[in-house]
Amino acid sequence: MIVGDRVLEVEAKVKDREAWKGGRNTNIAITDISDKGDGWTYYKYIFTVTYGKNGAAGFIKIVGELMGKDEPKEILEKWKKDKKVPNAENERLLNTINYVGTAHAVLAARIINYPSPINLPIFRIQATGDKKIETKKK
Repeated sequence: MIVGDRVLEVEAKVKDREAWKGGRNTNIAITDISDKGDGWTYYKYIFTVTYGKNGAAGFIKIVGELMGKDEPKEILEKWKKDKKVPNAENERLLNTINYVGTAHAVLAARIINYPSPINLPIFRIQATGDKKIETKKK
């Protein structure tokens, strides 16, 4: 079970504000999984948000680490063997990294005055006019 995270590095850079015409991409990479013999599993990750085409307008890069307690042993075994995460655990880890990475990137985006890397829903309200609602009688 993941019980904590910490940020190891933050890099945020504005390259060319004029190059940003909207659009951003998010990338998540698990770069290392280790256990230091202390009963914890450590998942090192890189969470990157790029602005504009191929990051031409700028980027935010968060390097962090999740800490897990009582994690399945298969995760570390598969990582040591293939540098891959078992499919059964991949979704859980990526969603957790996405959650914590986005939370940290929101603060970095504010500092460089770029939009937060959160896709909020857009509400649209349509006028209904003076239409009557008809009901059928039985």
